[in-house]
Amino acid sequence: MNENNLITPEEIISISGKFTIGNMKTAAKVAKMAKVVFDGDGLLWNYLRVVQCIFEAGRIQGIREERQKKKVKSGGSAK
Repeated sequence: MNENNLITPEEIISISGKFTIGNMKTAAKVAKMAKVVFDGDGLLWNYLRVVQCIFEAGRIQGIREERQKKKVKSGGSAK
């Protein structure tokens, strides 16, 4: 496991069934857009790029959520 990743592939698979309709709609939009953006490369390579984009988006989402919590806790306003 990469030292920057705090979640294992096994943990990711174990939560794969826990989703919301909103998240599925977002994932569908990402997949549709990625098909256009990544067109022309090999199918497996494109699939891995989409998975990486989603993984990175989740990481960024988590960072932003934690920053928002800290901001609210310190008296700032949440957006």
